[in-house]
Amino acid sequence: LNIKDTGLFVKNMPSVFGDDFDANIADTEKVAVVSGTITKLDTPEPFINQININIPQNLKVHICAFKDSTLDFGGNLLIYGQSIAPKYTGGFFVRDMIIPELLTALKNFELNFSSHSLMLTIQDLLLNGSDIQVTADASLAPSRIFTVNNLRVTSANFDVPKLMRVSDAAMKYAPPSSGNSEPADIPVAVRNGSIEFSHISSPPIVLNNTTGRISLRDNIFYLNNLLTNTIGGTVRGDVSANLLTMLLRAQVQGTNFDVARTFLELMNMKDTLSGTMAFRTDLTINGAAKAQ
Repeated sequence: LNIKDTGLFVKNMPSVFGDDFDANIADTEKVAVVSGTITKLDTPEPFINQININIPQNLKVHICAFKDSTLDFGGNLLIYGQSIAPKYTGGFFVRDMIIPELLTALKNFELNFSSHSLMLTIQDLLLNGSDIQVTADASLAPSRIFTVNNLRVTSANFDVPKLMRVSDAAMKYAPPSSGNSEPADIPVAVRNGSIEFSHISSPPIVLNNTTGRISLRDNIFYLNNLLTNTIGGTVRGDVSANLLTMLLRAQVQGTNFDVARTFLELMNMKDTLSGTMAFRTDLTINGAAKAQ
């Protein structure tokens, strides 16, 4: 099977398309082109000699659902090898993305392919002012579960109330619910992940230098070795959440909390108690039911 001059083309002038392929692509501009060769189609395992996906020039595009959005898109990809487990070389990028309707901007998003590996980079994702940086890699080998490795999420400033405004805006564009069907298992696993947030604000609580190890398996998100500082004290612990049932478990302990500052900042009570305090909790939350 030979693939040649297949892809997306744009006519510079309005015209009528017919049955003549050469005439159809005459005076067109290539947007994305696919070419290549696949052999052994009459066998159980066809072989990809090569498939090239190429975007000749970087594209400046809009996302149709967001009329004020804009972004630059480009890249190329080479696919070759056994069709059941092909190899990949190349990458794609999105740069200078702005979606005013979602209060969102992005400086750079990259997907880079190398054989059976995928590397992801997100630089300066701004969600109504909260910045997020992400790096990760993943295996593209055939598997029932897509596994993300070495996921690292960092932020210099994370403002929870402002972030909720992004969520509220996104809900306006979300498709309607399909009913009360049972949620399907999440076919994704995360291994060896980490977070590092310098500043998290959720008034009246402010968290500083928050770190932890993150993972995902069997629909359960884990935040282990949590360490953060707030109100003069330190919080350590482990948290897990089932993303389908919303069952939350938390085992955390706090030390060296300033009692007077705690009463003032959390309850606006001044000149009540003084000293330091510590706490330890083992908490399970399942929907509206809570047990401690």
